[in-house]
Amino acid sequence: GDVVARAASYAPERVAQGAIGALGLRPTDVVLELGCGSGRLLAQVTARVQRGAAVGIDPSPLMVRHARFRNRRFIERGLLEVSVGASGDLSRWADGRFDKVYGTHVVYFWDAPARDLAEVRRVLRPGGRLVLGFCPAEGAGPSLGIDRARCSMALAEDWLIEAGFTAVQGRSEV
Repeated sequence: GDVVARAASYAPERVAQGAIGALGLRPTDVVLELGCGSGRLLAQVTARVQRGAAVGIDPSPLMVRHARFRNRRFIERGLLEVSVGASGDLSRWADGRFDKVYGTHVVYFWDAPARDLAEVRRVLRPGGRLVLGFCPAEGAGPSLGIDRARCSMALAEDWLIEAGFTAVQGRSEV
């Protein structure tokens, strides 16, 4: 509850819309959302990839039920799949399956960021794009780490570089 409350205090809609903008979605993209929650953002993404496909995962069966209900028309048309899952185990998908992968407010829940990012990198096609939206920690530097509702930009960038991602760009918007 504390994570959700603190994250919500940082204009979650701004974080979500910033993530969508940074994805650079094209109609033919195949996209994965990590931690899709109730599927609100997933609906917006799916509407933009009408000749591609979207997938949403969330560790909560309750959230998956909500996301499936909210997005039933996309699911019925075969444009969207929503299932229980976490970024640390994406083994049901082949290497390079997705053009774009994104997650908003998921980094706070990673116990093993290296594992999660290794899996994300594996399922992301070469040249694909990963976007992570989160509430930045005050100040700078990896020593700030995660306080379960904030993550330092420097730490997230370090994780990405260590996982083998290239062209890492951090952007903070208030």
